[in-house]
Amino acid sequence: GYCKVRLKAFELRQLVRPLRTLQYPCNWTGLSMLFDLARRSGLLSVLLVLAGASEEACEARTSDVQSLLQSSQSLERATRTSSRSSQLVNRLLAEIGERSGQTPELDVLFHDLDQLLRDKGQKVWEGHTTASGSLALQTAQYDTWARSPSSRTICETGFNAGHSALRFLAQSRARLVEFDIGQHPYAKLAAKFLQDRFPGRLLNVWGDSRVTLPRYHQDHPDMMCDIIVVDGGHSYDVAMSDLKSFAKMAAPGSILTIDDTPCISSWCEGPTKAWQELVELGCIEQSREVPMGSDRGFTVGRYTPCAHLA
Repeated sequence: GYCKVRLKAFELRQLVRPLRTLQYPCNWTGLSMLFDLARRSGLLSVLLVLAGASEEACEARTSDVQSLLQSSQSLERATRTSSRSSQLVNRLLAEIGERSGQTPELDVLFHDLDQLLRDKGQKVWEGHTTASGSLALQTAQYDTWARSPSSRTICETGFNAGHSALRFLAQSRARLVEFDIGQHPYAKLAAKFLQDRFPGRLLNVWGDSRVTLPRYHQDHPDMMCDIIVVDGGHSYDVAMSDLKSFAKMAAPGSILTIDDTPCISSWCEGPTKAWQELVELGCIEQSREVPMGSDRGFTVGRYTPCAHLA
């Protein structure tokens, strides 16, 4: 099930080591490793492995990658520092609409969910995590987390129409606990769809997360989250409340991610402010931020011992 394509070698002027052919997955991890190699060695010769793609899809994607690299005058400059390498990887994945090896089965599930909502006359106004364009950066990361054996319990604020929940459920054996205010009619339709497809693995808690999250923890003090996704209300108060509540539910070694930061649109202001305050207080250790244009982005970190969250 693999399609292998040899890309043209690109020499960077500052080093003259022999070209090497390496093999990396065509996802965030593989491309990060690739550009880190280019930064360190100054030479770039890659054999990309695109999982689950047809021959035609491989050829099309290879053309996209080659075109982008050949036209990128910033390649040499971008490989000098890890931060610039990260920026180039972001751009590359956004340009090619990287799909992280998304399976046909997952495509069918997304189609069935969207068809159900259309049949019920529902239009999804918020959320909708798709594996295309700049959003492929986020879906690729979600896919990686879902497939990790350590992801036993995933907790999220902001279920919306269930697209990220579907991505987690279809690629793991994890249990999902979803907190959502339930203001959109399609949210409960999507929840029923997922509960029928993945029986016993999805719990939806409806209501204001500022109330439901603390109450849920009080009622289930032993329930710990391995992956925590903060993607609910966009106000500062809601984002801060969610971050504080989840701190009490974080399993050792858990991963924390927040949506809608870094970005500059109005709905990014609340989550960005709440996250930055907790980072500055030493309550969160940030590991990575991924801008996805002016109105989208996500940031990853972990909770650290902090009196402010006690």
